[in-house]
Amino acid sequence: EVLNYLADHEERAYDLNKKVKGALTYPIFIISSLVAVGAAMMIFVVPQLTSVLEESGQELPVLTKLIIALSDFLRGYWWLGILIIIGIVVGIMYALKTPAGQDYWDKIKLKLPIFGNIFKKIYLARFSENLSTLIKGGIPIIQSLTITADVVGNAVYKAIILKAREEVRRGSTINSVFASNASVPPMVAQMIMIGEQTGRLDVLLNKVAVFFKKDVDNIMENLTSLIQPVLILILGGAAGVLVAAILLPIYNLSSGL
Repeated sequence: EVLNYLADHEERAYDLNKKVKGALTYPIFIISSLVAVGAAMMIFVVPQLTSVLEESGQELPVLTKLIIALSDFLRGYWWLGILIIIGIVVGIMYALKTPAGQDYWDKIKLKLPIFGNIFKKIYLARFSENLSTLIKGGIPIIQSLTITADVVGNAVYKAIILKAREEVRRGSTINSVFASNASVPPMVAQMIMIGEQTGRLDVLLNKVAVFFKKDVDNIMENLTSLIQPVLILILGGAAGVLVAAILLPIYNLSSGL
C-alpha cells in the first residue's frame, strides 16, 4: 500500500510540476517577446524619430530624453546589454544551486502574484498528504514530521514543520506552531487542532490534502484567464510609455506648424 501511494504521489507531483512550468512559460515568453520588440524599436525606430525631434529645437520631456538616452546606449553598447543579461541569468542559476539562494527563492515563490497562492496550496497539500499517510501507517509523530519536512519541497514550510516537531517533543502540539504562522491558512490550523484533540489527525489532514489538490487543479485549468489581465496591463503600460515619450512630442510639433 505504501509503495502504491509513493508511486501515485510521484506521478501526481510530476504532472503538477509540468502544469506549473507550462503556465509559467506563457508569461515568460510574452514578457521576453516584449523586451525583444522594445529593444528592436530602441535600436532601429527611435533613432529615426530622434533626428526629427532634435531638428525641431523644442524642449523635450524628461521621459522622452530617457528613451533617447536608452536608445543611444543600446545602439552603442548592445553587446554590453547582452553580457549583462547573460551574467544575470548565470548568476541566478548559480545562486539557486546554493542553500541560501534556494531558501531565498522558496520565500520569493510564496510572494509571487497569482503563483504565490498556488505554490502555498501545493506545499500545504503535500504536507497534509504525506503526514496523514505516515501517521496512518503507524509511524511515530516525531519521525513522521521529520520525513514530511524533508519532502515538502519548500524551505519556509520545512522550517515550520521542524519547529512543530520540536514543540511536540516538548509536549506541546503541532497546531501551536501552525496557528501562529502567517504562511498557514487558519483553516489548516483549525483542522490540525481538531485532529489533535479528537485523535483523528490523519483523517482531517487527508481532507485538507484533498481540498487543496482539487483547488490547485481548478486554478491550473483557469490559469490563462488569470494571467491574461496582468499581461495586458504590462503590454498596455509599455505601449503607453512609448507613445507618451515619442509620439506626443511629434504630435505637439505638428500641431505647432
